[in-house]
Amino acid sequence: FTFTPAPTFTPRPIPTPTPPPNEAAVCAGFSLIGGNLYDGAVLTQGQVLSLLVDVAVRVIGVPDDALAGAQPLALRMTFVHRSSGASFGFQLPPTPRYTAFEFPLSEFPVLGLYDWTLSLYAEPAGVLCPQTGALFIRPYPRED
Repeated sequence: FTFTPAPTFTPRPIPTPTPPPNEAAVCAGFSLIGGNLYDGAVLTQGQVLSLLVDVAVRVIGVPDDALAGAQPLALRMTFVHRSSGASFGFQLPPTPRYTAFEFPLSEFPVLGLYDWTLSLYAEPAGVLCPQTGALFIRPYPRED
């Protein structure tokens, strides 16, 4: 007769969920990496505004419940005409890491100097990682 010990129970490790990144981590991975928009850009009315944005992190943790409260990040762009106060903007839904988009300058309400803000947005955190600058839109060159 050979004695065989009973198998021992080895508990499986319980994976620890990784909390979504905080604002600092999100902002570190957010940048405007291409296109013709930069602080001090001067464009002509008939051109198209183009941007290439890198959003390395696409969710953010909500401080109250960081593990269950991951919020997708939308890309938000706003423009404010410096002298008239006319403003407009748009928001794109959560997107792949690299986002390229174009916007015709003919859609701007008036020519002149605009302050712009490119940011990420999530509820309930609000606007995150704002990047700002100025853009001047001049009229078509006159043909004499």
